[in-house]
Amino acid sequence: MYEGHRISDKTEQNTKRHPLRRLISFFFFLLLTNAAHAEPVLTGMIGSIIIDEYEIRLEGEISPGKHTLHVKNIGSMLHEVVIFKLKEGTDATDFKSVISAGGSLRKVGKMKGNMPPIAFGTTGRVTATFDAGNYLLLCFQVDMKSGQPHFMIGMLHEFSVS
Repeated sequence: MYEGHRISDKTEQNTKRHPLRRLISFFFFLLLTNAAHAEPVLTGMIGSIIIDEYEIRLEGEISPGKHTLHVKNIGSMLHEVVIFKLKEGTDATDFKSVISAGGSLRKVGKMKGNMPPIAFGTTGRVTATFDAGNYLLLCFQVDMKSGQPHFMIGMLHEFSVS
């Protein structure tokens, strides 16, 4: 009878998952989910975005109109893409200054589109309607070491649509 009780204690302990195991399981789930629904990035196609640690780059040029941008995460962390249209006369420095001061982003522009975080080695898509003007591509994920959002440490790309 005592042995049966020990087995049930072990079974109960095994069903309780450590928080880190839950987090790892969640990221593994994201990786599998995104990989199953991933579309290939068409390199060189207008609207291809490559994201890596602290770098985001746009391949090709964007023209006015509605576009779906193909995104590939070649880094080793989760990354997202936010498309932000800047008000006339503002730039990336103004954007960072407003964020640092805790001000409203409406002072410098507005968000035009976003793609939820994707795991490393996977792809995603983001759709936005572009009109003429200046834009930012950025990642708001927080860096574990510095506590800074990725765009504050280089994951920001400014481009124009004309």
